[in-house]
Amino acid sequence: MFATIRSIEAILVDIPTIRPHQLAMTTMGVQTMVIVRMKDSEGLEGLGEATTIGGLAYGQESLKV
Repeated sequence: MFATIRSIEAILVDIPTIRPHQLAMTTMGVQTMVIVRMKDSEGLEGLGEATTIGGLAYGQESLKV
């Protein structure tokens, strides 16, 4: 029997930066990260990180502008 996904939860976490980042239109004092928690029908649970628009750009799923 194959396990099926029971739930996916996205948790936003604002992490303060070491110093404010001055951008053209604003100053950023925090970086928002997304933590993803997934549970399956077998009782397994996993955590991962997702990217946000305007956030980190090191992953293939990151938005490239």
